[in-house]
Amino acid sequence: MLVLLYDLSGKLKEHSVEGVSLIVTLIKQMILFWLLELLFLCVKVVQLQELFDVRHSVFIIGNAGTGKTMVWRTLLQTIRNSGLKAIAVDINPKAVTNNELFGVTNPATREWKDG
Repeated sequence: MLVLLYDLSGKLKEHSVEGVSLIVTLIKQMILFWLLELLFLCVKVVQLQELFDVRHSVFIIGNAGTGKTMVWRTLLQTIRNSGLKAIAVDINPKAVTNNELFGVTNPATREWKDG
């Protein structure tokens, strides 16, 4: 707690009781936000696992900074920590063609080629 009260020179600043009370309230609010983010992460990890229960592979898409990487890495490490083998392949969809990515059916032979 005292670390928050130090200025850049390392000397302790003098704060009023209201200032210290504000800092304590701020820390409590930051913990609450962190717990809400943790809850959000847990929900997303469970949802991803549920997708893997019914799908062979998934694509995780979304805006930057929304936790995509954190979700799949958390699930991967959770599976590994439980003693199971897990493999994740992170690919750039722009580096491969749609047929290589998704798979394709040969129109002449009706044979399926996996992506």
